[in-house]
Amino acid sequence: RATALERYMPAPAKLKPSPAVRDVGGIPAFDADATSAHPHTAVPFVGGESAALARVKKYFSADSPLPHTYKETRNQMLGPDYSTKFALWLGSGAVSPRRILCELAKFEAEAGETRSSYWIWFELLWRDFFRFQCSKVGTRAFHVGGPRGVTGIAWKNDAGLFEAWRRGMTGYPLVDASMVELNSTGFMSNRSRQIVASFLAKDMGVDWRLGAAHFEETLIDYDCPANWGNWAYGAGVGCDPREDRYFSIPKQGKVYDSEAAYIRTWLPAIAHLPTSQLLGGSRLDVDPDVYPPPVVPLKFGGGRGGGGGYAGRGRGGKDRAQSKQARGGAGKPEGGRGFSATPKERKGKSRNRVQGGW
Repeated sequence: RATALERYMPAPAKLKPSPAVRDVGGIPAFDADATSAHPHTAVPFVGGESAALARVKKYFSADSPLPHTYKETRNQMLGPDYSTKFALWLGSGAVSPRRILCELAKFEAEAGETRSSYWIWFELLWRDFFRFQCSKVGTRAFHVGGPRGVTGIAWKNDAGLFEAWRRGMTGYPLVDASMVELNSTGFMSNRSRQIVASFLAKDMGVDWRLGAAHFEETLIDYDCPANWGNWAYGAGVGCDPREDRYFSIPKQGKVYDSEAAYIRTWLPAIAHLPTSQLLGGSRLDVDPDVYPPPVVPLKFGGGRGGGGGYAGRGRGGKDRAQSKQARGGAGKPEGGRGFSATPKERKGKSRNRVQGGW
């Protein structure tokens, strides 16, 4: 981190004249009114460096509470400020990670370091990790076996299942709300991305690369290494210290959309249904012409897997924690994604973390 800050160079006050070029024609006019944001979008996005720096400056302003609460809010699913949204401009190169790190360091110098401000830096590290990983594995990042070359998984190429997933017509409201948001706005939260990726790969068994390609086509914050690295992770063929990770749709909903506010926002046709139905993971009491029944059964029903959930091979989070304690380590409960290092522990001490932000 110190090295990155030392190498950061602010923008020069003056640039040399640009070289003379022949006329290459005009630039098509852009009609901003024709691209008005969706009323429910979490990101009324405007591209370019000016907008990027305005977001960074606002986020790290002296009176902003956001850097102090990021770790607690980053898994929320509604609103513009539960996460930094820096990826929107990082992905297009409108702002650099070093610039964000520099602004973060200024904020911490004035307002103090917190676990949340540390987590912002840690997420920037994950972007670097995926870039280095892609550089190392090359085209294996796009193979069905992923960076680790995993074999033995019978992936489906079922056009019907994939289309149901893509359109948000799977019969599972949390998945469908997430896909409707993506298709309507070009964005969805980090939590939603993990949920829909796990569902496509683990519950449907569909080739995970189809999902990665759809994200590549649709996301306005698309970043090649992060996108394909995270999809490989979600499919169980990427870098992950846990075996057979699985996200239980009912449990994810109860933890991260406990009142079904997110579902009701993006699926108004079923907003009248009780929360217990919307989060239950079973067929809804509604006309199939209004909302479809589940297209596949859940791999583990509603009782296994969790929010980063560990599932499979007969070992739940409790057993895994006990196993680790028996080896002399500190066990982590199922779904636990905590990071115990404080900002003061950044130097000379590293910890494992299951996954970075998408």
